[in-house]
Amino acid sequence: MLGRLYNNEAVVLIDGGNTHNFIDHNVVSKFGLHVVKDKTFQVMVANREKIDCAGICLALTLLVQGYPITANFYVLPIMACQAVLGVQWFEMLGPIKNNYRELTMTFKKA
Repeated sequence: MLGRLYNNEAVVLIDGGNTHNFIDHNVVSKFGLHVVKDKTFQVMVANREKIDCAGICLALTLLVQGYPITANFYVLPIMACQAVLGVQWFEMLGPIKNNYRELTMTFKKA
């Protein structure tokens, strides 16, 4: 999906297969985002390679389809997009209804 980060366009992947939220390390550098380095771990990606997470950006806000999303994002080199919203974000939403035919996701804003 297209989103906005600091008033710049960003491609955001919504992926229930990821346990955490991630942000590309190039975006972190470009915007000079503060990274907490004591929250590091290894992430296994699709090809089973393990990549070191460089830290975490706390309480970062993305705007996706006019909806502000504030969450923590772990810093990784991501090739296909600027940010990934994973289960860490999904669990904040409560019940979610997905319609894969129409490619929609519905939830109630708390």
